[in-house]
Amino acid sequence: QCAWCHTQGDIYTRTGPILVALNPWQKLDHLYSAEVLESYRGKKMEECAPHVYAIAEAAYASLRSQGRAQTILVSGDSGSGKTESTKIMMHYLAAVAQQSKTTVEQQVLQCNPILEAFGNATTLRNDNSSRFGKYIDIRFDKAHAMCGAKIDTYLLEKSRVVGQEDGERNFHVFYQLCSMAQDASLAATLGLQEADCFDYVRTGCKVATGHLAANSFAATQKAMLAIGITQHECDQIFKVLAAVLHLGNVRVADGKSEEAVVSEESGAARWGAELLGVEEEALVKALTSRHIQAGSEGYTVNQPAEKAVQTRDALSRALYSNLFSALVSRINSSLGEREADEAGTISILDIFGFEHFERNHFEQFCINYANEKLQGHFNEFNFALEIEEYKREEVPWSYADLQFLNNEACVAAIEEKHTGILALLDEQCIVPNGNDEDFCTKLRQHKRDSGAMAARNTRGAHFSVKHYAAEVSYDAREFCFKNKDPVQPSMVGLMASSSSPFVRSLFHQHKLSLDAPPPRTGSASSASSSSSLGSFRKKLGQSTLFFESVSAQFKRQLADLMRRMQAAQPHFVRCVNPNTLKRPRLLHDQTTLDQLRCSGLMEAVRVARAGFPVRLLHAHFAERYSLLLDDPKAHRQLSARAQAEALCAAFRIAHNNVRLGNSKVFLRRGEHERLEAARTGLLLRHVVCLQRHARGRSARLLAQRLREERREAALAALANVRAEPPM
Repeated sequence: QCAWCHTQGDIYTRTGPILVALNPWQKLDHLYSAEVLESYRGKKMEECAPHVYAIAEAAYASLRSQGRAQTILVSGDSGSGKTESTKIMMHYLAAVAQQSKTTVEQQVLQCNPILEAFGNATTLRNDNSSRFGKYIDIRFDKAHAMCGAKIDTYLLEKSRVVGQEDGERNFHVFYQLCSMAQDASLAATLGLQEADCFDYVRTGCKVATGHLAANSFAATQKAMLAIGITQHECDQIFKVLAAVLHLGNVRVADGKSEEAVVSEESGAARWGAELLGVEEEALVKALTSRHIQAGSEGYTVNQPAEKAVQTRDALSRALYSNLFSALVSRINSSLGEREADEAGTISILDIFGFEHFERNHFEQFCINYANEKLQGHFNEFNFALEIEEYKREEVPWSYADLQFLNNEACVAAIEEKHTGILALLDEQCIVPNGNDEDFCTKLRQHKRDSGAMAARNTRGAHFSVKHYAAEVSYDAREFCFKNKDPVQPSMVGLMASSSSPFVRSLFHQHKLSLDAPPPRTGSASSASSSSSLGSFRKKLGQSTLFFESVSAQFKRQLADLMRRMQAAQPHFVRCVNPNTLKRPRLLHDQTTLDQLRCSGLMEAVRVARAGFPVRLLHAHFAERYSLLLDDPKAHRQLSARAQAEALCAAFRIAHNNVRLGNSKVFLRRGEHERLEAARTGLLLRHVVCLQRHARGRSARLLAQRLREERREAALAALANVRAEPPM
């Protein structure tokens, strides 16, 4: 079906309520014209051709009729078109819900270019890949007009700031900013140069991309101003971005006694310090030394060049990550959260798809963990609820036919307390000298008999997980480091003392954590809570710093996300990348089939075919199809269930194609289509008959009127002739 649609230039199909969207790798404006949008307004999904507009309309219609929160889950591999599908649905909702002259709708749409600039990058698979997940709550008032929005983000790939794989680029906004190097005023203020002059973005300059940086910068700045971010705020944001670029150019080498020495030739440290509002000497000192507290005494030691580079990169990652969080918070503030007027929400989840590369790191593990949780939600909705309804209706069914593959074992292996992958990783981040090799060794010891862990490819700092989509081997090197994501306390203190209020605000939370007293010890509940959250304490600088590991924070965010999604009515869009060459009208069969299988769509189709996907209430079934009987009123005196049973016997529906439940009739799709065709044919014949009688009556009335007019005309002419005097 996907292949046929693709050859016809149609990128949408569906299986039941699940929409499948193929990335066309080209613009198809005719699919999203105003006329097409209007054709979906107010229509049921079954009445329209498959389209993302149909999914958005279904969610909007359910919100209006039921008042229940709606969630649209957009998922798929990198390069499958998730971001574009999300934008198209947001555009549709803004169009159908625009019932006032407010600018809320346009402000919501203006979020997209900002988030793409700061959160998207060119990868091997996609020129505009989202390197973070986002959950967009679009809020509607009691008149069902759009009244605001709120954006939550997940797991920004901040490691990309300081390094990228071959053939990939840094975040778009860096290249946009560098494209303005010809602007004398901006260049003088920020010390801008061409992108190939900055280490953090140099390798990406050689990668071809469809994004024009100069045009994109203007669009990004215009969007920021449109949603209410002031020019002064924009200037502060650009200063931090430029500071990150200059930090990447800070050259560090080993001097005497292997002590790190910062080169002053490039002036990068001077520019970085100036843009961040700190003294250059203080910045250099924070990079090349660290403070150690031993009991009541503290002393400063110099770092080797390798450690100084790690400190520099950690600062760059923290700056960008904190800037991104502050920007999202500012967007939410501009969009407004008028909860008092809120009558309902439609939420769209656009999150990273399953990733499986030659080398898979901590980022891929977190991404795939999120996909396991989302796959579980998909399974629960499409398969587990299917079986529950069969049981509730007491309908005979074959478990062998409807049994589905679930991923509970994999999720359990990741999340289990004390012996789960996340718990063991956090443990290594707590213990002295914990490292990646010990983490993998303990993992193999505890998960040796687990069905979710593969037995091969697990030597050294490596482990393999049998995910729902595929088995993935992870390179565990730097897992502990990335899970802790440390920033030197002295560096946090320096940023928190910046002369720039904006920079100080970026490190406000860091500073609060640094200055906060440690949790009380000796409490069993406190220890249990700390362990379960993956939190740990460690002596750093002058204070005891209380951490929440990256994985523990992400686990907590995912739990909150799943809670919100389970409270809403779900809709699903499965995006598929038809080829890895980014070429239009090219579909690789195996690539497409792998994605359909990994996303659970093949299982959904199998269950739908094996089961009874059409369910109608007894009364509705009798009312809808009794007209096919010679005497439609023959069974009116019976109960609704007895009427349905009598109709099934009258229509000679084979037992294998129908089941009578406690309140519903369960039909195979083929049998339902046969009944619908018979009903449509009968109604068409009746309509033709009615039309024949109506047209006959209309013709007779017309003929009678014409006869009367002719008679009146003849009588008038005769009267005139008689009235004329003889010649």
